[in-house]
Amino acid sequence: NVPEDPQQRASWREQISTLQAQQEQLQEALATRSLAFRQAVESATLEGVQAQLQEGAGLLEWVQWSFEEESGEFTPHYGVFLLTADGIQAWTDLGEADAINQQIDQLRRDIQREGAMGFEGWGPSTSKSAAALYQSLLAPLEEHLAGLDQLFISPDGELHKLPFEMLKDAQGRSLGERFLVTSLSSGRDLLRSDQEPPSQHPPLILAGVDFGADPAPLADAQGSASLQRSAITDRYTALTGTVIEGEALQRLLWSSTLIQGAEATETRLKSEAPPSVLHIATHGYFHAASEGVSKTAEEGGSVEREPDAL
Repeated sequence: NVPEDPQQRASWREQISTLQAQQEQLQEALATRSLAFRQAVESATLEGVQAQLQEGAGLLEWVQWSFEEESGEFTPHYGVFLLTADGIQAWTDLGEADAINQQIDQLRRDIQREGAMGFEGWGPSTSKSAAALYQSLLAPLEEHLAGLDQLFISPDGELHKLPFEMLKDAQGRSLGERFLVTSLSSGRDLLRSDQEPPSQHPPLILAGVDFGADPAPLADAQGSASLQRSAITDRYTALTGTVIEGEALQRLLWSSTLIQGAEATETRLKSEAPPSVLHIATHGYFHAASEGVSKTAEEGGSVEREPDAL
Protein backbone atom coordinates (compact mmCIF):
# COMPACT_ATOMS: atom_id res chain seq x y z
CA ASN A 1 0.00 0.00 0.00
CA VAL A 2 1.09 3.59 -0.64
CA PRO A 3 2.12 5.27 2.66
CA GLU A 4 0.05 8.27 3.74
CA ASP A 5 2.91 10.23 5.31
CA PRO A 6 4.52 12.58 2.70
CA GLN A 7 8.08 11.77 3.81
CA GLN A 8 7.41 8.05 3.73
CA ARG A 9 5.79 8.47 0.31
CA ALA A 10 8.91 10.23 -1.01
CA SER A 11 11.09 7.42 0.37
CA TRP A 12 8.73 4.87 -1.18
CA ARG A 13 9.04 6.50 -4.61
CA GLU A 14 12.84 6.61 -4.28
CA GLN A 15 12.87 2.88 -3.52
CA ILE A 16 10.74 2.20 -6.63
CA SER A 17 13.21 4.18 -8.78
CA THR A 18 16.10 2.18 -7.33
CA LEU A 19 14.35 -1.12 -8.00
CA GLN A 20 13.50 -0.08 -11.56
CA ALA A 21 17.16 0.75 -12.16
CA GLN A 22 18.17 -2.66 -10.80
CA GLN A 23 15.59 -4.30 -13.06
CA GLU A 24 17.11 -2.60 -16.11
CA GLN A 25 20.60 -3.74 -15.09
CA LEU A 26 19.42 -7.35 -14.71
CA GLN A 27 17.69 -7.23 -18.09
CA GLU A 28 20.88 -5.95 -19.72
CA ALA A 29 22.86 -8.76 -18.09
CA LEU A 30 20.33 -11.38 -19.27
CA ALA A 31 20.30 -9.90 -22.76
CA THR A 32 24.04 -10.51 -23.12
CA ARG A 33 23.51 -14.22 -22.32
CA SER A 34 20.28 -14.98 -24.16
CA LEU A 35 19.56 -14.04 -27.78
CA ALA A 36 15.84 -14.86 -27.41
CA PHE A 37 15.56 -12.71 -24.29
CA ARG A 38 17.42 -9.86 -25.97
CA GLN A 39 15.09 -9.95 -28.98
CA ALA A 40 12.01 -9.94 -26.73
CA VAL A 41 13.25 -7.05 -24.57
CA GLU A 42 14.44 -4.94 -27.49
CA SER A 43 11.12 -5.39 -29.30
CA ALA A 44 8.93 -4.58 -26.29
CA THR A 45 8.38 -0.95 -27.20
CA LEU A 46 5.32 1.03 -28.07
CA GLU A 47 6.57 1.37 -31.62
CA GLY A 48 7.17 -2.38 -31.86
CA VAL A 49 3.62 -3.20 -30.76
CA GLN A 50 2.21 -0.50 -33.04
CA ALA A 51 4.01 -2.05 -36.01
CA GLN A 52 2.13 -5.33 -35.44
CA LEU A 53 -1.29 -3.70 -35.81
CA GLN A 54 -2.81 -3.95 -39.28
CA GLU A 55 -5.09 -1.32 -40.78
CA GLY A 56 -8.51 -1.57 -39.14
CA ALA A 57 -7.16 -3.15 -35.94
CA GLY A 58 -6.80 -1.52 -32.54
CA LEU A 59 -5.31 -2.47 -29.17
CA LEU A 60 -7.39 -1.50 -26.13
CA GLU A 61 -5.30 -1.81 -22.98
CA TRP A 62 -6.73 -1.11 -19.55
CA VAL A 63 -4.55 -0.38 -16.53
CA GLN A 64 -5.38 -0.10 -12.86
CA TRP A 65 -3.39 2.66 -11.24
CA SER A 66 -3.32 4.78 -8.09
CA PHE A 67 -4.84 8.23 -8.50
CA GLU A 68 -3.63 10.82 -5.99
CA GLU A 69 -6.53 12.84 -4.60
CA GLU A 70 -6.22 16.46 -3.46
CA SER A 71 -6.18 15.16 0.11
CA GLY A 72 -3.02 13.21 -0.66
CA GLU A 73 -4.78 9.86 -0.47
CA PHE A 74 -4.50 7.36 -3.29
CA THR A 75 -7.57 5.81 -4.91
CA PRO A 76 -7.45 2.90 -7.40
CA HIS A 77 -8.62 4.03 -10.85
CA TYR A 78 -8.98 2.34 -14.22
CA GLY A 79 -7.60 3.93 -17.34
CA VAL A 80 -7.61 2.80 -20.96
CA PHE A 81 -5.74 3.73 -24.12
CA LEU A 82 -6.37 2.86 -27.76
CA LEU A 83 -3.41 2.10 -30.02
CA THR A 84 -3.69 1.64 -33.79
CA ALA A 85 -1.22 1.42 -36.66
CA ASP A 86 -1.25 5.24 -36.67
CA GLY A 87 -0.28 5.55 -33.00
CA ILE A 88 -2.08 6.23 -29.73
CA GLN A 89 -5.54 7.53 -30.57
CA ALA A 90 -6.83 8.19 -27.07
CA TRP A 91 -6.17 7.80 -23.36
CA THR A 92 -8.79 8.36 -20.70
CA ASP A 93 -9.21 7.98 -16.95
CA LEU A 94 -12.35 5.90 -16.40
CA GLY A 95 -12.74 6.74 -12.72
CA GLU A 96 -12.65 4.73 -9.52
CA ALA A 97 -11.96 1.03 -9.92
CA ASP A 98 -14.27 0.02 -7.06
CA ALA A 99 -17.35 1.38 -8.85
CA ILE A 100 -16.49 -0.47 -12.07
CA ASN A 101 -15.68 -3.67 -10.18
CA GLN A 102 -19.15 -3.55 -8.63
CA GLN A 103 -20.65 -3.30 -12.13
CA ILE A 104 -18.64 -6.36 -13.19
CA ASP A 105 -19.90 -8.35 -10.21
CA GLN A 106 -23.46 -7.31 -11.02
CA LEU A 107 -23.18 -8.46 -14.64
CA ARG A 108 -21.77 -11.82 -13.57
CA ARG A 109 -24.61 -12.29 -11.09
CA ASP A 110 -27.19 -11.39 -13.74
CA ILE A 111 -25.69 -13.85 -16.24
CA GLN A 112 -25.75 -16.64 -13.69
CA ARG A 113 -29.26 -15.90 -12.42
CA GLU A 114 -30.91 -15.41 -15.80
CA GLY A 115 -29.04 -18.34 -17.29
CA ALA A 116 -30.55 -20.55 -14.59
CA MET A 117 -33.97 -19.12 -15.49
CA GLY A 118 -33.60 -20.40 -19.05
CA PHE A 119 -32.68 -17.20 -20.89
CA GLU A 120 -30.53 -17.80 -23.96
CA GLY A 121 -28.10 -14.98 -24.56
CA TRP A 122 -29.09 -11.78 -22.76
CA GLY A 123 -31.94 -11.58 -20.29
CA PRO A 124 -33.31 -8.12 -19.37
CA SER A 125 -31.05 -7.63 -16.33
CA THR A 126 -27.99 -8.94 -18.17
CA SER A 127 -28.65 -6.53 -21.06
CA LYS A 128 -28.95 -3.62 -18.65
CA SER A 129 -25.71 -4.49 -16.85
CA ALA A 130 -23.85 -5.08 -20.14
CA ALA A 131 -24.97 -1.67 -21.41
CA ALA A 132 -23.92 0.04 -18.17
CA LEU A 133 -20.43 -1.45 -18.39
CA TYR A 134 -20.10 -0.41 -22.03
CA GLN A 135 -20.79 3.16 -20.96
CA SER A 136 -18.14 2.92 -18.23
CA LEU A 137 -15.41 1.18 -20.20
CA LEU A 138 -15.86 1.89 -23.92
CA ALA A 139 -18.23 4.80 -24.52
CA PRO A 140 -15.48 7.39 -23.74
CA LEU A 141 -13.56 5.97 -26.76
CA GLU A 142 -16.56 5.48 -29.06
CA GLU A 143 -15.60 8.09 -31.66
CA HIS A 144 -12.13 6.55 -31.98
CA LEU A 145 -13.52 3.06 -32.64
CA ALA A 146 -15.09 4.15 -35.91
CA GLY A 147 -13.40 2.50 -38.88
CA LEU A 148 -12.03 -0.43 -36.85
CA ASP A 149 -13.16 -4.01 -37.35
CA GLN A 150 -10.78 -5.86 -35.01
CA LEU A 151 -10.00 -5.20 -31.34
CA PHE A 152 -7.25 -6.69 -29.23
CA ILE A 153 -8.37 -6.52 -25.60
CA SER A 154 -5.84 -6.39 -22.75
CA PRO A 155 -7.61 -6.05 -19.37
CA ASP A 156 -6.26 -5.45 -15.87
CA GLY A 157 -7.45 -6.17 -12.34
CA GLU A 158 -11.04 -7.37 -12.03
CA LEU A 159 -11.56 -6.69 -15.74
CA HIS A 160 -10.07 -10.13 -16.37
CA LYS A 161 -13.40 -11.55 -15.15
CA LEU A 162 -15.38 -9.63 -17.75
CA PRO A 163 -16.75 -11.16 -20.99
CA PHE A 164 -16.06 -8.07 -23.12
CA GLU A 165 -17.83 -9.48 -26.17
CA MET A 166 -21.15 -9.21 -24.28
CA LEU A 167 -20.96 -5.45 -23.64
CA LYS A 168 -23.68 -3.54 -25.50
CA ASP A 169 -23.51 -0.07 -27.02
CA ALA A 170 -26.34 2.50 -27.06
CA GLN A 171 -27.85 0.83 -30.14
CA GLY A 172 -27.99 -2.55 -28.41
CA ARG A 173 -25.14 -4.05 -30.46
CA SER A 174 -22.71 -6.28 -28.59
CA LEU A 175 -18.97 -5.76 -28.93
CA GLY A 176 -18.66 -9.26 -30.38
CA GLU A 177 -21.16 -8.38 -33.10
CA ARG A 178 -19.32 -5.23 -34.12
CA PHE A 179 -15.69 -6.41 -33.94
CA LEU A 180 -13.47 -9.44 -34.14
CA VAL A 181 -12.34 -9.51 -30.50
CA THR A 182 -9.10 -11.15 -29.34
CA SER A 183 -8.10 -11.25 -25.66
CA LEU A 184 -4.47 -10.71 -24.66
CA SER A 185 -2.68 -10.81 -21.33
CA SER A 186 -0.66 -7.79 -22.46
CA GLY A 187 -0.07 -5.74 -25.59
CA ARG A 188 3.36 -7.42 -25.73
CA ASP A 189 1.59 -10.59 -26.85
CA LEU A 190 1.29 -9.06 -30.31
CA LEU A 191 5.08 -9.23 -30.61
CA ARG A 192 5.14 -12.98 -29.98
CA SER A 193 2.87 -13.62 -32.93
CA ASP A 194 5.61 -12.15 -35.13
CA GLN A 195 8.43 -14.15 -33.49
CA GLU A 196 6.73 -17.55 -33.23
CA PRO A 197 5.15 -19.36 -36.21
CA PRO A 198 1.58 -20.51 -35.57
CA SER A 199 1.00 -24.16 -34.73
CA GLN A 200 -0.16 -26.38 -37.58
CA HIS A 201 -1.71 -28.95 -35.23
CA PRO A 202 -5.52 -29.16 -34.91
CA PRO A 203 -7.44 -27.49 -32.06
CA LEU A 204 -7.54 -29.29 -28.72
CA ILE A 205 -10.48 -29.15 -26.28
CA LEU A 206 -10.30 -30.41 -22.71
CA ALA A 207 -13.57 -30.55 -20.75
CA GLY A 208 -15.48 -32.48 -18.10
CA VAL A 209 -12.32 -32.92 -16.03
CA ASP A 210 -12.40 -35.73 -13.46
CA PHE A 211 -10.14 -34.34 -10.73
CA GLY A 212 -9.60 -37.73 -9.15
CA ALA A 213 -8.33 -39.39 -12.32
CA ASP A 214 -4.68 -38.26 -12.24
CA PRO A 215 -3.17 -38.80 -8.76
CA ALA A 216 0.25 -37.38 -9.58
CA PRO A 217 1.39 -34.51 -7.32
CA LEU A 218 1.41 -30.96 -8.66
CA ALA A 219 4.82 -29.30 -8.36
CA ASP A 220 5.08 -25.72 -7.16
CA ALA A 221 7.24 -22.96 -8.68
CA GLN A 222 10.36 -24.28 -6.87
CA GLY A 223 9.92 -27.74 -8.40
CA SER A 224 8.82 -29.49 -5.19
CA ALA A 225 5.81 -31.78 -5.00
CA SER A 226 4.60 -30.49 -1.64
CA LEU A 227 1.29 -29.30 -3.06
CA GLN A 228 -0.60 -32.57 -3.53
CA ARG A 229 -3.37 -32.92 -6.06
CA SER A 230 -5.70 -33.82 -3.20
CA ALA A 231 -5.75 -30.10 -2.33
CA ILE A 232 -7.66 -29.62 -5.58
CA THR A 233 -9.67 -32.82 -5.78
CA ASP A 234 -11.04 -32.34 -2.28
CA ARG A 235 -12.33 -28.90 -3.26
CA TYR A 236 -13.70 -29.42 -6.76
CA THR A 237 -15.97 -31.82 -8.58
CA ALA A 238 -16.50 -32.31 -12.30
CA LEU A 239 -18.50 -29.61 -14.07
CA THR A 240 -21.08 -31.41 -16.20
CA GLY A 241 -21.84 -28.23 -18.15
CA THR A 242 -18.30 -28.18 -19.52
CA VAL A 243 -18.98 -31.48 -21.30
CA ILE A 244 -21.80 -29.80 -23.21
CA GLU A 245 -19.51 -26.81 -23.85
CA GLY A 246 -16.71 -29.03 -25.17
CA GLU A 247 -18.99 -31.03 -27.48
CA ALA A 248 -20.55 -27.84 -28.86
CA LEU A 249 -17.11 -26.32 -29.49
CA GLN A 250 -15.89 -29.48 -31.19
CA ARG A 251 -18.69 -29.14 -33.73
CA LEU A 252 -17.55 -25.57 -34.46
CA LEU A 253 -13.81 -26.23 -34.68
CA TRP A 254 -13.11 -28.42 -37.68
CA SER A 255 -10.81 -31.41 -37.05
CA SER A 256 -10.54 -30.59 -33.33
CA THR A 257 -9.80 -33.21 -30.66
CA LEU A 258 -12.02 -33.42 -27.55
CA ILE A 259 -10.55 -34.93 -24.38
CA GLN A 260 -12.98 -35.40 -21.49
CA GLY A 261 -13.73 -37.35 -18.34
CA ALA A 262 -11.04 -39.67 -16.98
CA GLU A 263 -8.87 -38.98 -20.07
CA ALA A 264 -8.76 -35.23 -19.36
CA THR A 265 -5.63 -35.25 -17.21
CA GLU A 266 -2.56 -33.05 -16.90
CA THR A 267 -0.42 -35.95 -18.13
CA ARG A 268 -2.52 -36.38 -21.27
CA LEU A 269 -2.59 -32.65 -21.94
CA LYS A 270 1.19 -32.35 -21.74
CA SER A 271 1.63 -35.32 -24.07
CA GLU A 272 -0.28 -33.62 -26.90
CA ALA A 273 1.45 -31.60 -29.62
CA PRO A 274 0.99 -27.82 -29.26
CA PRO A 275 -2.44 -27.13 -30.81
CA SER A 276 -3.43 -24.18 -32.97
CA VAL A 277 -6.23 -23.52 -30.44
CA LEU A 278 -6.33 -24.79 -26.84
CA HIS A 279 -9.63 -24.60 -24.95
CA ILE A 280 -9.77 -25.82 -21.34
CA ALA A 281 -13.20 -25.79 -19.70
CA THR A 282 -12.78 -26.31 -15.96
CA HIS A 283 -12.37 -24.59 -12.59
CA GLY A 284 -9.78 -21.86 -12.02
CA TYR A 285 -7.10 -22.53 -9.39
CA PHE A 286 -4.25 -20.23 -8.39
CA HIS A 287 -1.21 -21.23 -6.33
CA ALA A 288 0.71 -18.29 -4.85
CA ALA A 289 3.95 -20.23 -4.41
CA SER A 290 5.97 -17.18 -3.41
CA GLU A 291 3.75 -16.68 -0.36
CA GLY A 292 3.12 -20.34 0.37
CA VAL A 293 -0.62 -19.74 0.06
CA SER A 294 -3.12 -21.15 -2.41
CA LYS A 295 -6.23 -19.17 -3.29
CA THR A 296 -9.09 -19.85 -5.59
CA ALA A 297 -10.89 -17.15 -7.53
CA GLU A 298 -13.90 -17.68 -5.26
CA GLU A 299 -11.72 -16.94 -2.20
CA GLY A 300 -10.55 -13.63 -3.60
CA GLY A 301 -7.34 -14.77 -5.26
CA SER A 302 -5.98 -12.17 -7.66
CA VAL A 303 -2.94 -11.38 -9.75
CA GLU A 304 -1.69 -7.80 -9.85
CA ARG A 305 0.63 -6.23 -12.38
CA GLU A 306 2.40 -2.95 -12.78
CA PRO A 307 0.45 -0.22 -14.64
CA ASP A 308 2.56 -0.67 -17.78
CA ALA A 309 1.16 0.65 -21.06
CA LEU A 310 2.44 -2.52 -22.78
